[in-house]
Amino acid sequence: MISYIEGKVIYRKNSKVIINTGFLGYGVIVSPKLEFRKNENCKLFTYHNVRENLEELYGFSSTEELELFELLLLVNGVGPKAAMQIISSSEIDKIKNSIFSGDAVFFTMIPGIGKKVAGKIILELKSKIGILENKDMTMTFSEDDEVFDTLSTLGYKKHEIEKITHKIPKDIKTTEARVKWYLKNLSK
Repeated sequence: MISYIEGKVIYRKNSKVIINTGFLGYGVIVSPKLEFRKNENCKLFTYHNVRENLEELYGFSSTEELELFELLLLVNGVGPKAAMQIISSSEIDKIKNSIFSGDAVFFTMIPGIGKKVAGKIILELKSKIGILENKDMTMTFSEDDEVFDTLSTLGYKKHEIEKITHKIPKDIKTTEARVKWYLKNLSK
């Protein structure tokens, strides 16, 4: 399995690059937002897609992009091309937050992703994003159950709280300060 490639770009057309790694050139499908130019050195983390009549390499600038791509492939109805469309559509944090907050509209705006697939992405990955990607969220309920319990007791719904979870400043550490911040910002 090919997991990482480093070399010089010798060809670029749309979303395909050929990378010379010495004596071999690898064709890699990349996001159009990656701006590699001919004769430029590049480093890519790769996903090696092998099927009975097809072999493709998909390249990503970070392990975070690769991990999200692999998670998307777990969803029935999302293949490598659709997963790459999603990765290419926006910043990784925006995609994760759209999954976490249940924003199906975000996904249906991506060519090739309909309402049904958008719903599956959210349903199947919401808990995985919450568990695997907590390092990117500033607060999660598993880490801060007291805050969630307090806000629930006050009548706030889980989806209301989750919508602004990613906005809480990292320097707010105590439960009391977190609850105050949420109460101030949930009403906006």
